[in-house]
Formats: sequence, structure tokens, C-alpha cells
Amino acid sequence: MPKVTVIVPVYGVEKYIERCAISLFEQTLDDIEIIFVNDCTPDRSMEILDRIIEKYRFLFEEKKYIVRTESMLTNSGQAAVREHGTKLAIGDYIIHCDSDDWVEKTWLELMYEKADNENIDVVFCDYYRVIDNRKVVCENKCDDGCSNDYYIRRLLTKQCCTSVWNKLVKRGIYQSRDFLYPQCNMWEDYYISTQLFFYAKKIGYLNRPLYNYFCNRQSICYASDYEKKLEQVVVNCDGILSFLKEHNLDMQYSEEIIVLKNSAKREALSSFWATDFYRLWKNIYPGIGGKYLLSRIVSLKDKFQYLIIMLGLYPAWIKLMNRAQ
Repeated sequence: MPKVTVIVPVYGVEKYIERCAISLFEQTLDDIEIIFVNDCTPDRSMEILDRIIEKYRFLFEEKKYIVRTESMLTNSGQAAVREHGTKLAIGDYIIHCDSDDWVEKTWLELMYEKADNENIDVVFCDYYRVIDNRKVVCENKCDDGCSNDYYIRRLLTKQCCTSVWNKLVKRGIYQSRDFLYPQCNMWEDYYISTQLFFYAKKIGYLNRPLYNYFCNRQSICYASDYEKKLEQVVVNCDGILSFLKEHNLDMQYSEEIIVLKNSAKREALSSFWATDFYRLWKNIYPGIGGKYLLSRIVSLKDKFQYLIIMLGLYPAWIKLMNRAQ
């Protein structure tokens, strides 16, 4: 049985798939499974991938790699592709990798060693944010070896990364019948990560950047249909809220939930140039303003930003800040 299964959705990444695949094939950890899932990509992504697989095939037996390509019957979106991949996985641990990103050579080795040596269910690491060939280290504001409660609070307030590509997870968690998979693409990572931190018996944090997150403006996160994007954010945020309530955690994390709801509202900021920007922002979890502005765990800077938006001054404020730079 492989030590780790890596799941890679493939759609519209002909410019990037080679970089991603090579970084996975050159991992220092042996005995891994890599599942590329073709989501009916309309470009040459799979053709390029097949060529890279053939080029590296001689290494697979030596390093005990299982490399598979699977296909969705119809274009289904990243959430469905990841769910499909986790159900096919046979590795002891599962991790995801986006096909326009790439990883450091020791990504799997360092995370697996920590998980295996310390009997950890979920290990997460830091990452690089890559914008225009410039790499910025993004650290999780966390300590290692703390309780589930500690990590859930930091996740709900976005003090640690909400993505799944920096989290190595015991397969049994993903394949449990209690695990809920999101149906929408936006914030699907957040919905999944909340469950990972809840179900894990032990969580570990590796304070090293091992993943390269490429800010690809053609990806779903930069979708032009911002209203549909916001609807999906709310659906998955509601999923997180329902999950917490079902497990009687809504009162325990009441302040963190206010911050979570405002994080959903803040997704509208990417469309501040639109004429209906304020309507979109206002309609996402209306009525949280008082609690947010009085919260002990919200910074003065974030409270000030909320007031600026509430007063309808955000577009003007952004223009002023841009001129000052």
C-alpha cells in the first residue's frame, strides 16, 4: 500500500501541468500514488501530461510510484473531482495538489515523516504565494501539537490556511461515511478543512513552506461571474455553520463564527468596481455588523475596514490608498 496518495484535478492547465507533474515525479519520498483526474479539459493538458508521464516512467518502478490518470464523465468542477479522487485513493495518507501549482521536492517526505513518527492524523505546512514570479512566504499563525479546539478557532478566523493542498490527512478520515463533501467549488477547501480538524485525533504543524501556490488569474478563484462565485461561497459557508451546529459547537465558537461570516462578506470586495458591489456585500449575512464591531477578537484595522464598507466609502478609499502608494 502506498504511503501517500496525491490527487490532482486537471482542467485548462496546458501552460502549467508540466511544471506540476515534474515536481511530483521528483519527490524525495518513495512509494507514493499520484492520481491525475481529467475533468474533461478542453485543451492539451492531458496530451502534455501523457508525454511527461512517459518521459519519467523509468523512475516509477525504482521509486515505487503508482501514477494513474482517471476521467470524469462530464465537466464537474474541482469539488467533485477531489471527492472522486479521494474515493479512489489507496495510500495511507491523502493530500491534494492543484495542477497550476507545484511543490518543493521534500514536500511529501517531510510531512509524511512527521505524521508517521508522531502518529498524526493531519499535518499541515506553510506555503509560498507566487505572484508574477515573486515568491512570498505565507506562515500559519499556529503552534505545533495543540488541541483540535485551538486549530479550529484559528481556521475559522483564517489564522491558518484553509486550503487542502497543504494538509496531509489519514485516508480513513476522507473515506469515512460521516465525511461530507461540498457540492460547490468556491470555499470547498474551507468546508473540508473544518471537518479535517474536527475528526483528526491528533494534528501537527510543520513550520516550513513546502507548497507553491500560483496566483493564476484564469483559475476559478478569479472567475468573472462574481455573483455566482459569491453564491457558492455562501453555500459552503452555510455548510460549515451547519456542521458546527450539528456537533453542538455553534455556541462554543460564536465569536469565531461572526468572523467567519464576515470573511464570506469580504469575498465581495474583489468586485468593488461593480455598480452593485454594495448590494452584494450587504446581502451576505446581514445584521452581523454590531457583533463584529464589538468583538474582542477582531482587530481595530478590520473594524475600520468594515465601517468604511458599511458607509459606502470602500471604492473611494481604495482609490485614495492607490494614489498614496
